[in-house]
Amino acid sequence: MDVNVTVRTQLNPTESREALEEAVGNLFPDAEFEEGDDELVARSETVERLRELIAEQEINETAREQLRDAALGDTLVFRLSKQPATVGRVNFDVGGHELGALRVRIEAEDAGAVVENITTPPA
Repeated sequence: MDVNVTVRTQLNPTESREALEEAVGNLFPDAEFEEGDDELVARSETVERLRELIAEQEINETAREQLRDAALGDTLVFRLSKQPATVGRVNFDVGGHELGALRVRIEAEDAGAVVENITTPPA
């Protein structure tokens, strides 16, 4: 499945760039990072690890609901909490958090198919 993933997050003065890169890498292991002073930007071409984590945590229905709500045409735009990502957990950020969130944008030819792929547990 062809996808282009962009993850952006504010780099707060109290946060380590390396720790944030590790958090993003826990969700998108192939992420490549761009330089920036106060914002971390990462790009990935796979959502497989995100899919695996959602299945492991057994949050497929919640993820499906969140991702369907995140669809804007052929793009998914949603937020994930930073802190759970540091330990490889997926937590949709719906209320905002004082440390900010990982802002995720997934572009694909068929956003609905991406949602189904990410949220359907492996057989």
